[in-house]
Amino acid sequence: MRELTKAINSYSWVSTLYPVQLLFQMATVRDVSKTSERMTNSLNEVTVATANQLDGVVKSIYDTGETLQKELVNSTFALFSAENLNLKSLTETTSNVFDASMDFVKSWMPGLESGGKKTEKGAAKASEKAS
Repeated sequence: MRELTKAINSYSWVSTLYPVQLLFQMATVRDVSKTSERMTNSLNEVTVATANQLDGVVKSIYDTGETLQKELVNSTFALFSAENLNLKSLTETTSNVFDASMDFVKSWMPGLESGGKKTEKGAAKASEKAS
């Protein structure tokens, strides 16, 4: 139990310091693109290593949240890009964000179809998962 407690504390500590290191790197950068690429690769390696430790329901929750946050970031950047500063593009981007959000909600409510009704197939899947 002692070693587990130490490991949890060590992970919490390094998880706190790692973003601080990245902030220092960003603040002292001379070549933005090179540093940004290196930091992105480093973060991706840490993320993949940590995500590979997940399984079952927790892995499913992570995957769903990961998909949602990536879609939201992509949509946000698309929203503020120069070519999207027109009504049609703004409407499409807003619709994409809404669709991604609804997909996230539906992933937590098996069997839910549009209109808030449960389908027979979806209800069967939900009871199958529960058992």
